[in-house]
Amino acid sequence: DPRVIAPALALAIRAEADIRLRATAIRALGQAGDAQAVRPLLAVVADRATPRNLVLEAVAALGTIGSANAFDAMLDLFASTSPPVRAAAMQAAARMDAEGFLLALSSAERDRDWSVRAGLAGVLATLPADRARAAVEDLAADPDTRVQAAALRALVRIGAPDADRRLLEALAAPDFALRAAAATLVGERRPAEGVARLAAAYARGD
Repeated sequence: DPRVIAPALALAIRAEADIRLRATAIRALGQAGDAQAVRPLLAVVADRATPRNLVLEAVAALGTIGSANAFDAMLDLFASTSPPVRAAAMQAAARMDAEGFLLALSSAERDRDWSVRAGLAGVLATLPADRARAAVEDLAADPDTRVQAAALRALVRIGAPDADRRLLEALAAPDFALRAAAATLVGERRPAEGVARLAAAYARGD
């Protein structure tokens, strides 16, 4: 409803307003998808006094709106000291400009926080498979098994031709969480040899 935009904008940028009301207003702006909300939302993100949860709400709203005018600001947030903000910015940037996001990602250093890398796998899974597969495969080789598990899910989602082989191999991984993720995906996909490999894993007490 266009009538919601003006009051929601006014409330979203009022620093003295109740934080819960501001969050509700920011979400409403994202759902409305109106491009006139982009600049005020960017101002909320840029204000160092903005509480982090509101920054996250604003970034998510910008991603929902999907305006390319906010893309560079999302790239700047890749350097945020907050892992949740970095992860949210990556998701928003991918929605705004998938090709630009992949280009930026190709020249970026690996994020130091495992949760951001795991979140990145989920973001990549929403992009065209032929463009995202190489980056997901890199994450599948991550030293953190939590990231590997997220990458396995992403490889399945994008339809990687070697996904089933990777899943079956992961059933024998030393890490329990990675084995559990692989077992869930094998149960969903039911690849050839899947039942036998699962049975063998359970017989080992995995």
